[in-house]
Formats: sequence, structure tokens, C-alpha cells
Amino acid sequence: PLTPEFNPLNTGTYNVTVPNDIDNIDLLAEPDVETTTIAGTGNKQLKTGNNLFELITTSENGETETYTVNIFRERNSNAYLTNIKVSDSSKDYVLTPEFDKETITYNTQVDVGVTTVTITATPEVDTTTYKLLDNNKIKIGDNIKRVMAIAEDGSTKTYTINIYRPASDNNNLADITTNAGTLTPEFD
Repeated sequence: PLTPEFNPLNTGTYNVTVPNDIDNIDLLAEPDVETTTIAGTGNKQLKTGNNLFELITTSENGETETYTVNIFRERNSNAYLTNIKVSDSSKDYVLTPEFDKETITYNTQVDVGVTTVTITATPEVDTTTYKLLDNNKIKIGDNIKRVMAIAEDGSTKTYTINIYRPASDNNNLADITTNAGTLTPEFD
């Protein structure tokens, strides 16, 4: 409902509040007499916060009046993610359990030798942002990485990813060379 209640003699500002999931609205107006024209009606895109729209009426003799409608789109309070991805330069790693926005703790194992990962997230609502609370370095053993989703209204939800990196058990040489002489037997 408009606030204040509509009065054709009040050409001031009228206010209405809509939930965040409303991102456009049809702004309609009817003239008091059919010879009056109205400019400014139609479908209006809404940003979060205040959205001011003017309705300008023109009477048959050319006189104009301006009515202002302030549509306040509430801030997003959705701090959910729809996906978290952990990857290195060559592959994506599977999270367990399978991602669900209500589950806040996940596990994965990276390959031997991985020293950094990239963690990306997808917010459920496009006005929600996210940030990584920890660096992207990976050490041998257990690593905890956290992703915080931040809604427009400041609501947050933190997801935790437990990343395990095994130690290599390979103690072999890849090659042996000398700057003089021949190695016997030949190194394979």
C-alpha cells in the first residue's frame, strides 16, 4: 500500500516497500478525467534501496502536476551459496558431501604436490557477495579453508572446506648425470 494513502490533491511523494525478490514493478496510474494524460507509467526496474519515479499529469489546458512514487526495494538477506569449487591449475576436486546450501562443512583431498588451490563460490542471489577467509596455500596434511557469503543486509553464512593433501612416498631419483665420464650401469 502507498504511504500516505493516495489523495489526488497531494502531489507530494508516495512511498511503497517491496521485498528484495521483486526487481521490477508495473507503475500504473489512472487520470481523474479521461482528457488528462499521464507520463511515467510502465514497467520499472528496481535497484536495492530507494527508486524514485515521477508521474506527470497534463490537463487538457496544458497544466501539469507531478506525483512522485518512491519504491523501496528491501535489501537481500540471503547469504546462501549454490556451489563451491576447489581447483588447482589442472583439475577440479570433488567435495563431499555433495553441495547443499544448508550444509556448511565439506571435505576434499588434493593431489600430492599441490601447494595452492583456487576456491570459487556461486551466491544464490546476485546481490550476495563472498570472500575467502583464509589464504589459498596448501600444506601436507589437513588444511581448513573458509568461505563467507555476505548478503546485502549484512547477514553472513560461513562454509568450511577441509582439504587434505597427502605426503608423497616417492623417494626415487628421476635422473643421474655427471659432467665427465660415463655412468655405469646406465641410469633408467
